[in-house]
Amino acid sequence: MKKVYKIDINSSDKENFEFSVSHMGYFMRNKSSRTYSDLKIEDYVKCLQPDSKWLTANVNKVYRLPHLQLSRDKLSILQEKCKFKNTRNIDDADLVIVGKNTIEKLTKTYWTGTTKMDTNIRSKLVSAVNSCKLDGQHKLWVEEQLDSIEDDAYFNISSGYYYYNNNNEYTKFHEDFLNCLNIKSNYLDYIPLDMYDAYASIMNSNYSFVSDEHMNKLCTEDSVVLTKETFKNIHKLVTSPDKENVTVGMTMMANCNEEASKTYLALLFAFDSENMKVSNVWNTVNFKSLKKLYEKYINLSLGQWGNAYDYLIKNMCKDKCLTIFASRVIANTMFKRVLSGYSGAGTRESVFTLSASDLKLKPEFADQIVSDVDTNLVNVIDNAGSHNDLPF
Repeated sequence: MKKVYKIDINSSDKENFEFSVSHMGYFMRNKSSRTYSDLKIEDYVKCLQPDSKWLTANVNKVYRLPHLQLSRDKLSILQEKCKFKNTRNIDDADLVIVGKNTIEKLTKTYWTGTTKMDTNIRSKLVSAVNSCKLDGQHKLWVEEQLDSIEDDAYFNISSGYYYYNNNNEYTKFHEDFLNCLNIKSNYLDYIPLDMYDAYASIMNSNYSFVSDEHMNKLCTEDSVVLTKETFKNIHKLVTSPDKENVTVGMTMMANCNEEASKTYLALLFAFDSENMKVSNVWNTVNFKSLKKLYEKYINLSLGQWGNAYDYLIKNMCKDKCLTIFASRVIANTMFKRVLSGYSGAGTRESVFTLSASDLKLKPEFADQIVSDVDTNLVNVIDNAGSHNDLPF
């Protein structure tokens, strides 16, 4: 793995001159935000995607790495079905479960721009040092520190504040040194030195891995598949003022067949997640694993601003779960809350004729609609001007 270094520079004047290079850890990736939501476990460790028959035939013992989004209660259902046991000895396991959180806890995020020490960058740095007018001892020190960063290693810079109006050869070197790099702002995921051994013991092993996301799907493959009717019932439950009803609805969500119910789960999290937060189920391990899968649908604030509805449609397209029914639910709600509720369009008082059925997806999004699971749903929803079948 490539090393990551940090250059600390403070060159306000000769008396306060600082320039040091320290080894931070090992490079994982650059990214545009602080979150791990786009982290793919397969980018770091090769995972199997077994089915339950393969587990039954090949796995006797399973080891759980820390920080999984997989409840023990849910896994116990699969254990009973596939006849395997948990083990506390990783070397004794036939299969090791790993998750995004496992990787995240072994890494840190650094918030300054990071770049690679390639030939071009090193040439610019050498030129900046050669042309500066630091005293001989300081110049030699800078050269030695830069030489300690090997080719193809990564580095970032922590720059101490200096006064631009205090012009001298040291401030000029400071400014020239920073300007010649032009490092773009980004976020760095890296493995700190004190976590490297734990990381390497996992990633450099010969264990057979499976992701917690895949295991979650296997755990619920025999569970109930949500339908349009159960979706509407759960919506009523989780929006009820009665906390017990909310708990019942969320429990139905947590224990359904997640893969086959993706459309309805996405809609429930998008429209009802605020109501769900009143229930203690929200922070249970079983429900947290489901929340993790649908985190981009939570806190969308689907109120009077149309861009939130665009975001919802685009994400359902990416997840291949936008159905005709879902598109009409979203369009109908947007019409009520944005066009009619906010601007008055389509109301009796308005001079314009407008209805939810006038809202149509652009072809590039309409082409990504997948088939509805519920039979005859297309005919129900496509009846002109009819929205009696929609939950809200």
